[in-house]
Amino acid sequence: MGESFIRLLDLIPEKNRTERNLVLLALFTAVADSGGRLVRTATVREILDSHLRAESPSNVSDVLRKAIGHVQSIDDQDGRAWKLTERGLSALSQLTGRNLLPDGRDGAQNLYSLDRMHPIIREASQHLLSSGHLAEAIGRCAKRLNQMVRSRTSRTRDEGTSMMHQVFSATPNGHKRLVLGSLQQDWQRDRQEGLKMMMAGVQLAIANVDKHGELGIGDPIRAIEVLATLSRLARSIDECEIAD
Repeated sequence: MGESFIRLLDLIPEKNRTERNLVLLALFTAVADSGGRLVRTATVREILDSHLRAESPSNVSDVLRKAIGHVQSIDDQDGRAWKLTERGLSALSQLTGRNLLPDGRDGAQNLYSLDRMHPIIREASQHLLSSGHLAEAIGRCAKRLNQMVRSRTSRTRDEGTSMMHQVFSATPNGHKRLVLGSLQQDWQRDRQEGLKMMMAGVQLAIANVDKHGELGIGDPIRAIEVLATLSRLARSIDECEIAD
């Protein structure tokens, strides 16, 4: 029982070995050993106790109940049984660097896969993600977005939020701009204004926070969601035309 638990645990960085992640890993192992059937809490606890002993989470049932979105359960006459959701499997895949999704699904089919993101986002984040430095990966990608904007507009200085308001403005303002389409229609101008606000938001909510505080992102799924947003913005920058 639990033959792969220690092998997979060794792939998870120490700082990410939280009670929830340990329980999710034990649940994954237990379900795999059962041939894909849902398993009881006692089975999960047995795997944890046998490998972690005194360091085993004290209340496995409580951890499972609070792992909303990462686990699913059914109640029958024998009690409650558990298995991981696809979100839970994706989280473990990110933590371990292994594809644990069923049916051989990989990055080519997983919309949240790093393989499908903009090359600049992928290259800036993949090493940091694999080593468990999630917040640092996001901060690095925010900086790369800033660099993309400055490179395309020939700016030598990083002026943060004010730069984004100037560069992505729907109206001329004396600065070189990056615009999507002709901006002749109301919806085109709305789209441009939305891009401006999102780019300014990245500076405020990610770049500035990363520089002066803590992003506080320790969940791999949350990290991938943020990176997917940054990837979409990077593609929008590529699609923009230069205007005065």
